[in-house]
Amino acid sequence: MHMCRKLLLLNLRKILLLVLFVGTSTYTYLAFTFPYEEPNDGKMLRMLQDVRSPLEKLEDAGYNLERLQDQEFHSELVIRPEQPEEIDPLEFIFGGFEEKSVTTTPQPRTKKKPEAAAPVAVSKQTEAAPKRTAVIVMTQMRSGSTFVGEIFNQHPDAFYFFEPIWALEYNKNKAYNSTAWQLKLLEGLSKCKFEPIRDIMQFYLTTKELGVMKTCRAIDSMCDRYRNKTRKWPGRCPIPDDKFTEVLQTNCLKNKFTAIKTIRLNDIILFKPLTEDEELNFKIVQLVRDPRAIIASRLALVKNNVSVTNHLHNDVDRSEVRTVCDWMTTNMQPYRDQSEWLRKRYALVRYEDVGLDPMTTMARFYKLINIPMSRDVSKWLGSHTKKAKRMKDRKDPFGTKKDPEKTANEWRRG
Repeated sequence: MHMCRKLLLLNLRKILLLVLFVGTSTYTYLAFTFPYEEPNDGKMLRMLQDVRSPLEKLEDAGYNLERLQDQEFHSELVIRPEQPEEIDPLEFIFGGFEEKSVTTTPQPRTKKKPEAAAPVAVSKQTEAAPKRTAVIVMTQMRSGSTFVGEIFNQHPDAFYFFEPIWALEYNKNKAYNSTAWQLKLLEGLSKCKFEPIRDIMQFYLTTKELGVMKTCRAIDSMCDRYRNKTRKWPGRCPIPDDKFTEVLQTNCLKNKFTAIKTIRLNDIILFKPLTEDEELNFKIVQLVRDPRAIIASRLALVKNNVSVTNHLHNDVDRSEVRTVCDWMTTNMQPYRDQSEWLRKRYALVRYEDVGLDPMTTMARFYKLINIPMSRDVSKWLGSHTKKAKRMKDRKDPFGTKKDPEKTANEWRRG
């Protein structure tokens, strides 16, 4: 026993070190093998605190957050700002807008003040310019086009051109006498754009033989102001060169529509680009007449000392008759084929119908071009057809004072 006590005292230090080593090793092993777990309530509280921390930040930024599904709470969120997002006004008006939910990962962002939606308005710079209305009376010689053209010429809002193609055919510059220049001239007249056709228009307005001043009311009125200033060229249009196109354009645009009458065009297809032009509301009136009446009137014009009826059986050129008939059928063909480019832009009118009921024909013309009828035209139509019953007025082969019913059927009388 004494020996044991002696050994214990001698080795006490070693024993204490051994116990300390064993105890430390055991604690370390147990600590890594069985980690400490707090009560369930404490664990749940920690989890909620971990989740709510970023949510609170989002709420502070102005968001409301909703759960989609409990099991997906940590991964999928619907974010809706408290203030409504801006809506494209045009998209809303045309029914394209619908509210959509955006599914995304929540991220903090700065809260924005709502901005007022821009007013739905089209800037004047982006507004489409109104289309210029233009109408052309297309026919053949001695078909009654002078009288029909006057139905437009007498309207106070018309800028009327009588046979402008003459300015190409009789021009000294023969290069102008082409289909390309015909189209260019008609386009310029229809749009009131005269700079590209300046030389042609100067020839047209200053050549007395073309008779513009006698046949175009608006042009004669325009030129008259300058004739009064210069006191010269009573039958001409003395507009100064430096103001020529400007004066023409200004006066043309003052009027609601352009009207053109011509017997010098052989193919209605020429008008197709004009009907498709975005700047134009282009209309076509094709005037036809009984070929026998046309030929008889032409013969009477050459030999005006003989009645129209007598010439129906004498000196008739069969090829000319064929040409008259071919012109009619060829130019009516696109209409008969229901060509889209002629839809609501074309009217086929018989001169015989004009004679039977000129007032109804006038109404049809102005309905086609969508221009209100004028009392000036009605008064002119009534007064001039009555005046034509006088022999003096009726004898003028190029006059506008006509009894259209009698003129249309005169060739039938023997």
